[in-house]
Amino acid sequence: MVGGQIGDILKEARQAKGYSVREVSEEIHIMSRYIDALERDDYSVFPGETYTTGFLTRYAEFLGLNAEQLLQQYRGVKLEYSETPLKELTEVTRPGLLSGMSIDVGMIQKAALVLAGVIIVVGVIYGIMQSSIFEGSESAGTTSCADRLGERVGATGGIDTVTMLDPDRAVVLDTESGDLKVCMMSIDRNRGDRPLVAMEFVYGGKSFDVTSGEGETVPLQTNIPTLGDLKNPIVLTVREIGDVSIKLQIKNETAVASTKPISVVLEIIQDSYLEWTADGKTQTAGYLTPGEKRTLEADSRLEVKIGNGGGVRIYREGMPPRLAGPPAKIVKLTLSKTPNPLDPTRFEIQEELTVAR
Repeated sequence: MVGGQIGDILKEARQAKGYSVREVSEEIHIMSRYIDALERDDYSVFPGETYTTGFLTRYAEFLGLNAEQLLQQYRGVKLEYSETPLKELTEVTRPGLLSGMSIDVGMIQKAALVLAGVIIVVGVIYGIMQSSIFEGSESAGTTSCADRLGERVGATGGIDTVTMLDPDRAVVLDTESGDLKVCMMSIDRNRGDRPLVAMEFVYGGKSFDVTSGEGETVPLQTNIPTLGDLKNPIVLTVREIGDVSIKLQIKNETAVASTKPISVVLEIIQDSYLEWTADGKTQTAGYLTPGEKRTLEADSRLEVKIGNGGGVRIYREGMPPRLAGPPAKIVKLTLSKTPNPLDPTRFEIQEELTVAR
């Protein structure tokens, strides 16, 4: 364990702001054990120097501290505990070989100081290079997705949960067709304002690579063909990208929208002819008079022909009432279901209105 006062500074600042370690972990997306290690000056638990400096910077900035000053202090502490003591550099350790020789201790001390200065400069340059790498593309380490431990999430029914993925952990979805492991592999920040997350899915002994941006939805059935026969489709959404972790939403819901019929209510306010085709079956109501209403439904497609666009008022769920079209004009209203390209569990109702000349 490397000693120093960095941990005390972090802990006092956190306590002054009234945060618990768990609350900080949720805010800055760093696991609690790493935050605890920083406050104890225990840097041995981190996977590498990149993570140590990155987590320290992230934590310090969150607390409103001078991150650069703490980084310099951290590097100085490492040098202090890794350098050979000056006394050992200037002490004669083999008198048999050096007997009779004149040793200029002052020159040796100066050389040792120069060497220490070189070590410090190299350490600073190395830290800057590591920080640049960290801000560019962060790798999740050498542990393969198949070898990582993961939190199990039941995915055989309707679920909607959010979990954190980082270099140390995975999430295992318990589907009706077997286990599906999801891992975050790296974060690419070399794309301007749109960082991308590389994820790996392990299913049925095979690996599948997927790249996603923040806020994007990943339908698993699209990326893993063998999952296409699931009764409850699984959809993943990257809700937030942190420094070396992501917040992932997992949804598994029955396709309720696909079974809900298309429905429209027509209110006759002037004489008008009415005819409609529901899922290929045509029906005719003939001429209707003011005050009459018709409720029309279809599973996937509904076409309605209205003889007097200004004589019929349309009612649809979630939309304000409106006239079908211009007065004395023949109008064709078409409503059809189309799957959402980003979420196959949901369907959208597309509307098309055509007015005859």
